[in-house]
Amino acid sequence: MNVPKPEEYAEFYYGYVKLAENLVEASTGDIVKALQKQSEDFSMLLKSLPQEHGGYAYAQGKWTIAQVIGHITDAERIFAYRLLCIARGEMKSLPGFEQDDYVKNGGFSSLPLSIWIDDFLVARQSTISMLRTLTREGWERVGTANDKSISVKALAYILVGHLQHHMNTLQAKYL
Repeated sequence: MNVPKPEEYAEFYYGYVKLAENLVEASTGDIVKALQKQSEDFSMLLKSLPQEHGGYAYAQGKWTIAQVIGHITDAERIFAYRLLCIARGEMKSLPGFEQDDYVKNGGFSSLPLSIWIDDFLVARQSTISMLRTLTREGWERVGTANDKSISVKALAYILVGHLQHHMNTLQAKYL
């Protein structure tokens, strides 16, 4: 699969698409394989954490590990929903979301870290399953999310890049 062109997504997502490029290329250009491999890598990283580290934040006012995982899972579901809607031909603009409000209202400190890890893995597996079923025409569709034009292909790359961004942050600042 070719890397999405800049006109296929909002400028805000450029960094995520760039992060995804090498991961997809390493998976012989197969975005689904890249998502699966990344899921396995993320799972190994998270399962190595002691349960009591879920409440750790590297600085005052920063998200805890559990909140980061919750945010990643929320974003996975939202991007996958957008991808599905656009792939199926939705013409209406899909809503944006305020990540800080979602984290604030997510209740991520209320359950053990293992629950949030499993929740992410289920969400990612659902995304992978959906992507395996898309038609060629579905992959080529473009729609609107948060009042910005975006392609199905770009959303798939954003899914990879978003997780990679947070994996990099976890490794650099939390572990």
